[in-house]
Amino acid sequence: MGLNLREELDFLKKQVLSENEKKQDFVVGDAPAVEEPVVVEGILQDNLVKAKKQALNRPSKREAYIVYYKLNGKSNVEKVQFSYALTGRTNQIGILQKMKGKKLGRGCLLVPSVNLESIQEFFKYWTVDTATQKILLLD
Repeated sequence: MGLNLREELDFLKKQVLSENEKKQDFVVGDAPAVEEPVVVEGILQDNLVKAKKQALNRPSKREAYIVYYKLNGKSNVEKVQFSYALTGRTNQIGILQKMKGKKLGRGCLLVPSVNLESIQEFFKYWTVDTATQKILLLD
């Protein structure tokens, strides 16, 4: 049906050689040689790879942290006060809503990477031990 691989390679080689001969025909006597054009595709691909790496390394809406915490050693009153400060009450907004975080379950929060420091300061104020895990959110 078509050419085999060897024939295709030979055909491409002949095309490249004929193009090189055409380029050499344009050089006349003592005229300066024409410089080879810069390969733009390779440069564009390198820049694209660098941009993607930079996008993955900087905080974005897609990067978040899971924060685990335990309230061991706290009295029931302290636990309720902490809960109100974290998630809010009927007419009040908690720090979690201000920081655009979500409560995933008991002792587990999802926090955007931009607001991680603020949440850590909040836990430090309440003397609550935490552990964090960085994640990347996908659609």
